[in-house]
Amino acid sequence: MQVCISEIGDEVNVIVVQADGKEIDRECWKKTDKAQFMWAVRGKCQKVLV
Repeated sequence: MQVCISEIGDEVNVIVVQADGKEIDRECWKKTDKAQFMWAVRGKCQKVLV
């Protein structure tokens, strides 16, 4: 699986893709402070790995 993160203006798009290229999850986050963003990324990666 891959977690793709892209930044567009004040938003961050997070897409989770399976090895076969099928998209299984997509989220759009509003930028806030850096600490909150890092916890969100950690949580998303942990969810994908479990």
